[in-house]
Amino acid sequence: MAWNLFELVGLGDVSGLDLLFASAALVGGLLFLAWFFLLMIGGVAGGLLDGALGLDVHMGADLSFKAFTFQGIIAFVMMFGLIGLAFSRSDMNDMVALLAGTVAGGGSMWSMGKLFQVFHNIQTSGTMNINNAIGQTGTVYMRIKPGEVGQIQVNIQGAMRTLDASAEDEKLYLKTGSMVTVNDVIAGRMVVVPFSKENNEDE
Repeated sequence: MAWNLFELVGLGDVSGLDLLFASAALVGGLLFLAWFFLLMIGGVAGGLLDGALGLDVHMGADLSFKAFTFQGIIAFVMMFGLIGLAFSRSDMNDMVALLAGTVAGGGSMWSMGKLFQVFHNIQTSGTMNINNAIGQTGTVYMRIKPGEVGQIQVNIQGAMRTLDASAEDEKLYLKTGSMVTVNDVIAGRMVVVPFSKENNEDE
């Protein structure tokens, strides 16, 4: 199957180091396209992999994005393959091609991280007062493990926000999709409890 795909993109003759680069470019490109498609249809990817594989791999632009995430790895693999293959097929030394591919992959991973940080800063800037989230009901976007920080989506001032959150009870595990209520805000982080209809009616 892979060889058929190589032939479709005009690389049916690859071998040796070129095969490594072509495989990386092909796998990275296909994963990027698949992830972009899932992103476009609305958050399916994060919930799917979170539930099926137990991976915290969400594509929200408001994440505190770290380089070594699923998206960063895709960017590294794709650019490593593309640039490495370009150098290799230009009759460059194998070590030069490997170095060029590695540098390009690392640069793309770093650039993606910075891009998501900019998106995060834009979204959380402005006149939003996150204390207005107290008392609001939201849903867990990235699972909250016992004693750890995850993320929730909650409506603040008429806009849906994705914010860092931890459980008030540090022994609780809150899975993606769970409904929660914001009880407090500490250092910009939402402190949540499981949603209780009775408690909300009492309020």
